[in-house]
Amino acid sequence: MATPHPLSRSAFASIRRVSRDQALDMAEREATATGWAKKSDAWFYGEVGFDAMAHALSRVKPKRKETFLDLGSGTGNAVMAAALTQPFEVCRGVERLSSLHEIALQSLASYESDTKRVIRSLQAEAGEDVASAETWPFHVPKVELVHGDLLRESMEGVDVVYSFATCFGRELFNAMAWQLEALRPGARVLLVSKSLVSPSFELVGCVGLQQTHTEAAVDCYIYHKRY
Repeated sequence: MATPHPLSRSAFASIRRVSRDQALDMAEREATATGWAKKSDAWFYGEVGFDAMAHALSRVKPKRKETFLDLGSGTGNAVMAAALTQPFEVCRGVERLSSLHEIALQSLASYESDTKRVIRSLQAEAGEDVASAETWPFHVPKVELVHGDLLRESMEGVDVVYSFATCFGRELFNAMAWQLEALRPGARVLLVSKSLVSPSFELVGCVGLQQTHTEAAVDCYIYHKRY
């Protein structure tokens, strides 16, 4: 199992704003107030731990210049974990619930200020040759957070997609699965608790990921886009 750089773990702890249970409470209140809770359980908030997310992402071997996308990014923890542990060029998340998106923006503000200031200092100390490395702590991806419908998010230019899809209903998941068909060949998909049934995707692995609020692990299915 790949071990994240100690500085990346401490940086993540410093920019994380709320616990999983706090995020779940926020999601439930907003979903109830808007009537969404009566139609679907898709609002349910779940998340895996920082080390588990880093391990799952390392399985798909991200490369420099690639783009990561989290469909249903919540408070942005998976996006931040991707940015702090992998050599992506861009890490993007899309979230429908405004309360969770606002928390994610707070984390992003900290990432853009405190975290990048530390990185620039480390780069200056390390020298040009070392600082050009593709891994943390010298490469700092651009992070983008979108408030909107995950089904409207374009797959153009996306290389790795992640989604904590445990409580996605059949209609939502099927629509997302169809959306993933637009990914280019060679793209990778990580889905928590849900599996794809499509000839264009090859199942290449499954890892158990530790959640932040319980000792129970969830299955994460890893796919490779064939064509």
